[in-house]
Amino acid sequence: MAAPTPKTRGGELIDELNLLAETPENTIALKRAEKEAWALVRVNPVEGYCALGILEGIRQNEEKCREMFGKALDLSKDSVTRLNFAMSVFYLGRFDEAIAAAAEARAEYPNDAQPIEKLMITHDFLGNADTVRALAGAYRALAGVEPPLQVPSAEDAFPEDAPGTLSRMLSRMDGIMREEDMVKPDKALMDFVGELVAGVPAA
Repeated sequence: MAAPTPKTRGGELIDELNLLAETPENTIALKRAEKEAWALVRVNPVEGYCALGILEGIRQNEEKCREMFGKALDLSKDSVTRLNFAMSVFYLGRFDEAIAAAAEARAEYPNDAQPIEKLMITHDFLGNADTVRALAGAYRALAGVEPPLQVPSAEDAFPEDAPGTLSRMLSRMDGIMREEDMVKPDKALMDFVGELVAGVPAA
């Protein structure tokens, strides 16, 4: 088995921005991330522009968000870039566009769990429970195709007093799931998803 590809600093920065989306009032952290993203543009333009696009999505600056992703997508239309775009328009409230971008990536990369993850986040936010359940089944079906991820237990990752929504759970798993060589979901994680969306333990 090949060793997992180490995450780039750009990937780490994008993960940090997705967490900052929960606290957009933290302007100091966003400003610091913006400075780092512009520096990243010089060494990895695709990741740098993706980070800037997500940041502007968090700030609700749609024009700048689209400008940054226009530059990123001109350089690369790979699955990761399109899924980063999907998250940026999700933050803008453009949910149909977020779903379309994630669905396009899923069609092109059917064995990648990340597009399904983004679709689940968006449909969960919209309250589309039946769609979330169907996506959870597809997500679970990918388990075991590659060696499972080593992830914290549900009890460790999500204490009883923490919000238990699917969106929050998937957001906190996003950094782990984004590894290039670690795109398949862990069975234990999917059992937890099954419990969450169905309200009963997964079989």
